Amino acid sequence: MTMTVKRWYHEKQAAQDQWDRREIDEETYNLRTRYALERIYLEGKKQDKEAAMAMAKAHGYYDFNPKRK
Repeated sequence: MTMTVKRWYHEKQAAQDQWDRREIDEETYNLRTRYALERIYLEGKKQDKEAAMAMAKAHGYYDFNPKRK
């Protein structure tokens, strides 16, 4: 079962919320956030791709370049 783009936005927000509450460490936060942004980019429409790139840049992931495998 694949998750929808909307669900990946929720996953990214859930990681942010857990990070804000100090429930997860920085490595876990970065892995979850980066993966959610990658899925948003790969599964989304043009506006989702642009949003994922902007969020990645805002998070400091300047090497963010998702590719289909």
